[in-house]
Amino acid sequence: MRRGGIVAAAGAILLAAAWVFAAPSTPPLFEGACTNPPTYITVASTPPAQGASKVVPITAGQLPTTELTTNEVDIGGSPEPQAQMLVPNNPFAIPAGTQSVTLRITPVAPPSAQPAGGVIDGNVYRYDVIAGGVPLNPTGLITIVMRATGPGGPARTIEHFNGTTWQTLGKTENIGCSDTYGAAAMALGEFAIVAAGSSPPPPPPPASGGFPVLAVTIAGCGVVGLMVIAGGRSATRGGKRTRR
Repeated sequence: MRRGGIVAAAGAILLAAAWVFAAPSTPPLFEGACTNPPTYITVASTPPAQGASKVVPITAGQLPTTELTTNEVDIGGSPEPQAQMLVPNNPFAIPAGTQSVTLRITPVAPPSAQPAGGVIDGNVYRYDVIAGGVPLNPTGLITIVMRATGPGGPARTIEHFNGTTWQTLGKTENIGCSDTYGAAAMALGEFAIVAAGSSPPPPPPPASGGFPVLAVTIAGCGVVGLMVIAGGRSATRGGKRTRR
């Protein structure tokens, strides 16, 4: 069991809600004793890492608050999502007449360009919101959530690939069991967790199953807890972060 079971998971969800209503300057950090970290699923695993997509109806010309989570399953059979997109109410200019949009997260091959001062830790995921076959650019902050290959180790940040280089988002927060990170972004496209240094972190030991606490932390808190990252990071739009 990874974090003290159902009690720890319920406590994390309640803590997330408390932070939202308290409107803090920084998001909550979901930390605890993380035993038996789940096996990280790569694009080369069997079965490989999974993407996700869903269609969201447009209401009165606006995209309502929503989220999308990938569908990886740990070797022990527990759901262990590795990527998530949290969308606040109406962060896009929706084209007139649009009836629905598609949210999509897709694991992709990493680009040839490497991050400066670090190495990609885990998969590269492409995040898209599509209307009428055309990707939309956000006009507000979207929260990007990703899981690293394991807890501990070097400092990690979420970075965005702009087609040429990797760019660090304004702020990356550790938000779940020491291996899950979130950051607010003003653009969509390809994202990855980047570990500081020149060598990739060592892989975690094999998982032995147990209660899917991280799935509850990600999917359960979801829009309720983690959206505070986007709400609290409006001052960091387009900013750079120095690795700690």
